[in-house]
Amino acid sequence: MLSKKPQLSNDSELQRPIKLKPILCNFQPSIWLNLPKSYQRKTQDLISCITAGKPYTCLGGTRIKCNRLLIRFRVGRNHRLIFLQRKSHHEFLLFNRQAYEKHFHRIN
Repeated sequence: MLSKKPQLSNDSELQRPIKLKPILCNFQPSIWLNLPKSYQRKTQDLISCITAGKPYTCLGGTRIKCNRLLIRFRVGRNHRLIFLQRKSHHEFLLFNRQAYEKHFHRIN
C-alpha cells in the first residue's frame, strides 16, 4: 500500500518566499540580568515557540482584559512577558510583576 502525497495546485506556491516578521524584545537590562537563568531560558523558549507559530493558549498565555491585543505569559512568580503582534513586527516586553500591575492599572 503506497500512499500518494497530495500535489499542490500551483507551482507558484512552492516558490513563494515566506515572510518572517521582525522580532523586537524591549527588555530593561536590569530586569533581564536579575532574572534567574531558568526563567531567562523559559522566556527565550516562549519567544521561539510563538515566533514559530505555536498557539499562545498552548503555552499558557492569556489576553489582557484592558487591551485585547496584548497577550500575557507568566514567567516565574514575579515576572510577566507581554506579546504584542503588530502588522509589521512582533514585540515582546518583560515586566516584573509590580511594574506590570502599575502599568496596566494606569491604563484602565
